[in-house]
Amino acid sequence: EVAINEGRRRSRVRVTNRGERTVFVSSHFPLAEVNAALEFDGDVTGRRLDIPAGTATAFRPGESVEVEVIPS
Repeated sequence: EVAINEGRRRSRVRVTNRGERTVFVSSHFPLAEVNAALEFDGDVTGRRLDIPAGTATAFRPGESVEVEVIPS
């Protein structure tokens, strides 16, 4: 297993897709600038998803999931 983003301060937020289409968010995209259909239960300014570089996460319509985020 490869460790990613070691030493970064992680936090968790709930993401809900209020739209009608799947929204993909890539590894280094600032969460404060994503598709307006995504709603967050906390402040995501200056944060991005804690996922491996070059990957993306899909949020399906109506889906609500908790994700880990790190500083950009």
